[in-house]
Amino acid sequence: MASQSQGIQQLLQAEKRAAEKVSEARKSIGIPWQLQH
Repeated sequence: MASQSQGIQQLLQAEKRAAEKVSEARKSIGIPWQLQH
């Protein structure tokens, strides 16, 4: 059970890092997010 919650924590951390990278890339490209939808 402990290892399962640890895996979930790692997943959340990776997801957060990915989201940060995406927003950074978006800023450097200069495309407003609204245009993507």
